[in-house]
Amino acid sequence: TYKYPKAGEQNSVVSIYCYDLAAAKSTKMNVGDEDNQYIARIKWTTDPNKLAMIRLNRLQNQLDILVANAGTGESYALYTEKNDRYIAEVTDEYLTFLANGKQFIITSEKDGYNHLYLYDMNGKQVRQLTKGSWDVTEIAGIDEAKGLVYYQAAAISPMQRELYVTSLNGKINKKLSTLAGTNHATFSAGCKYYINFFSSTSTPTFITLHEASGKQIRLLEDNSALQEKVKEYNLNPKEFFSFTTPEGVVLNGWMIKPVGFNEGTKYPVFMTQYSGPG
Repeated sequence: TYKYPKAGEQNSVVSIYCYDLAAAKSTKMNVGDEDNQYIARIKWTTDPNKLAMIRLNRLQNQLDILVANAGTGESYALYTEKNDRYIAEVTDEYLTFLANGKQFIITSEKDGYNHLYLYDMNGKQVRQLTKGSWDVTEIAGIDEAKGLVYYQAAAISPMQRELYVTSLNGKINKKLSTLAGTNHATFSAGCKYYINFFSSTSTPTFITLHEASGKQIRLLEDNSALQEKVKEYNLNPKEFFSFTTPEGVVLNGWMIKPVGFNEGTKYPVFMTQYSGPG
């Protein structure tokens, strides 16, 4: 169970300790003097004596990656990012240390969109791995032997998800998926193969096995029985549309019209909308 702060109560003060199994001793890690902050994630580096801690201030407009000595608790800031308004959501994939022990990958919205960045262990940016007016939504796999990073992105449209591959040297960036809808890939150890889970508004989950190059090896499940069953209900398809707000922001939406829809008839509308921050 986790204590959750409620209105009128004090927030919990979070501490991090490393426990030495051989010495049967706990050591407190230094996360700074401020109590009113968030420790968003902790993750071991490739060095068993170094623990990485992701710290956010209460306003969540400054993020620090701290690296602590597991034996002494002493820490230093490996990376700091500031934003006038808000740092992007920190997920489990936000920080990935490469097995070479020399570099790490982060996701960041610091150029306005969520992209992948490669850094060295001195906190110096090596290069931005992805770039454009679109978001990386997931790291699917990393093949360090070949220097490749596989990722999911909404590059064509925010209403789609595609699978891409880029290289750590910045020379490769290409799309692997071919179907328009949502593609989610699960890679094997070593990233030689992946299973792609595809779906769309008109297609139930369609599962295929691929080589890392994107070449399809075989169909695993097409859910054709479900697709035929759904046809019996004679449902109207989802219709996508977009509209512009008074502030000039273009928003996307979709609707399903009633069976037997008549343009000249008024119908009650059930509406739901999402306010962000994503």
